[in-house]
Amino acid sequence: MSSHLSFSVVLWSSEFRFHPQAKPETQEFSRAGEVFHTMLQVLKKRAEQEHERVFRAADLLSEENLQLLAQLSECPAAPSPDLCESSRHHKYRSVSGVCNNRINPLWGAAGSALVRWLPAEYEDEEGEPKGWNPERLHNGFLLPSPRRVSREIISSSCKRADEEYTQLLVDWGQYIDHDISFTPQSSSSTAAWTDVDCYNTCENVHPCFPIQIITMRDYVPKIIGLESLERYVGPYGGYDPTIDASAANVFATAAFRFGHATIYPVLSRFNESFQEHERFPHLRLHESFFSPWRIVKEGGIEPTVRGLIGSPAPAVSPNSLLVEDVTEMLVVLDTRRHMDLAALNLQRGRDHGLAGYNEWREFCGLKRIETLDELTEAVRDFRVAQKILNVYKHLDNIDVWLGGLVEKFLPGSRTGPLFACLIGKQMKVLRDGDRFWWEAEGVFTQQQQQELLKVSLSRVICDNSDIQEVPPDSFRYGKYPTDYVSCRDVASMNLEVWREEESKDLQQCGSPRPIKNGDFIFSSKSGKLTALYSCYHGFTLEGAAEIFCEGDRWSDGPPRCACE
Repeated sequence: MSSHLSFSVVLWSSEFRFHPQAKPETQEFSRAGEVFHTMLQVLKKRAEQEHERVFRAADLLSEENLQLLAQLSECPAAPSPDLCESSRHHKYRSVSGVCNNRINPLWGAAGSALVRWLPAEYEDEEGEPKGWNPERLHNGFLLPSPRRVSREIISSSCKRADEEYTQLLVDWGQYIDHDISFTPQSSSSTAAWTDVDCYNTCENVHPCFPIQIITMRDYVPKIIGLESLERYVGPYGGYDPTIDASAANVFATAAFRFGHATIYPVLSRFNESFQEHERFPHLRLHESFFSPWRIVKEGGIEPTVRGLIGSPAPAVSPNSLLVEDVTEMLVVLDTRRHMDLAALNLQRGRDHGLAGYNEWREFCGLKRIETLDELTEAVRDFRVAQKILNVYKHLDNIDVWLGGLVEKFLPGSRTGPLFACLIGKQMKVLRDGDRFWWEAEGVFTQQQQQELLKVSLSRVICDNSDIQEVPPDSFRYGKYPTDYVSCRDVASMNLEVWREEESKDLQQCGSPRPIKNGDFIFSSKSGKLTALYSCYHGFTLEGAAEIFCEGDRWSDGPPRCACE
């Protein structure tokens, strides 16, 4: 791999020891996929030897035989829709997303495949990334290595400030993009309420909050602009069970990685006056990698959070994309080793078989780029356009991530037309294909929706830190103290609108006993008051998952959660 990426010094096994490791079930999926692919290749090779011609592996077997091969490879079977008829899945979303769509339980679920909006493009039409064969020509030219593209087009040593938005806008994209499902659930002071839910339960100090509202109302319009929001997302029309809410691979591996160009090379840490902290000064970004101990030993979260809301985001331009801290010093643990985020992004797109920049422009109804002049018009920088053509040689060879990244921003946005389209389309399916979207019928009452609209990221910061003054909109940059308000003046939700009268059954049976490393919720869908138990991530339920209120007692004792 190192020869294809042209890294100077890369010791992958050493670096990847510090990355999060795949869960056991994910490793099982990966192993089954590898076995399945290997068996297909063996059958393909035998057929080609026997018939002396080239075959595509998928053309060799019928659908039934492919299913049999998947079964022999121990690929996991899709869950039956019957699984989704339980009381738990009726009212509450699962942490994995399974059964959000009760007809297609794996749509949008963790561990399921990303969807494709365009056919895959591989060198062998099956899985070999473009550029992997060093002698293979594309449109008459060799593809440049990702490392070369990074060094000659992307890497930048400096950044200007974006005086409109804060660094938190950058980090929020990182926050929602990465997996937050490992966050432990907390026992709730509302656990004895019947059928009360805010992503299951919430403490009165708001440990969980409506990420959907903050993202769609406060974040997405700033990224793609109001015009693109209206064009690609539009007004909410209710839940549509025919929409697959899965993430598209072009969104996950290209479009939503636009934010890597907004990474600033300095991690700011401010005191209560929003000046550089006297004891804990700013850090170079690469000095913060793999150092969570700094939060514990260097002032807690407050200096860093003040830095996020008190610092302007970096401005992005075609000649100032990714800073050297992430192209030359990513996850550096000593001076001899590094990785390149830009090169990794480009290679990841090729690994996923993403179509090229021009194909995705056509997908979005945009004009193909046919000449240097047209590329210059899209980028608004002749030198960068010329540099791209010199490196790629042919405009149809441009990787989609690079092409979308260098486009001129649309008015009022922080993305060009291609990424605005792809991000907008993804946000629409995430919203419309979500049975538990906060505006969907039956999820919340009108009173509860009105309270949810009061939430803001500024309120979340006030409730979960010792910071006393915040911007009204923590994504918008302002000067301290003139553009800041006291936390006392930031609107807060009234959780009393979620309180329900204690049912007669609960009065008779009393509240079920809580369990260590797990929690329970109530349901009455079966006609009986039922306590539904579940365990936190990393624990397995032993005993009855459901117990019923019968007369004046519960039908069984609570289960236990054992470590996996």
